[in-house]
Amino acid sequence: TTSSSVKSCSFLGRSPVGGGSSARWEWRRALAERARQVRGTHGLAAVSPTATFAVGVRFSLLPRRALGADLDNLVRPVLNTLFTSRDERSDLTLTGALFGAEDARIYRLVVEKRVVEDAAREGVEVVVRWEVDGPSDDGST
Repeated sequence: TTSSSVKSCSFLGRSPVGGGSSARWEWRRALAERARQVRGTHGLAAVSPTATFAVGVRFSLLPRRALGADLDNLVRPVLNTLFTSRDERSDLTLTGALFGAEDARIYRLVVEKRVVEDAAREGVEVVVRWEVDGPSDDGST
């Protein structure tokens, strides 16, 4: 087993927008821009191609939005924005904004939503940890 190094970064984004609307694409563009800022600040372009990732995503939503929001539908555009996508229909300006690695390299994903009463507190918090040498042969990370 080789020694590995675990690193992390986190950032906040504004409230997610669902559906296929132009507002949703604007939200993804804003998320991509914020992720690129974090990428530049933390030097994430140099992350090893064998790195594995653990991602935590927490959505803070108003009660009416939290009730009807499916977590899988909320998190998919986040992952497709932060990591590269195999989908050839993807808008390449909106993928790989944080890491130039496919989301298949994510080995742990924790997603939650919480209710907030103030619209100013709506948003998404993303925490990404990565292990430079990837998972060990025995299946542990």
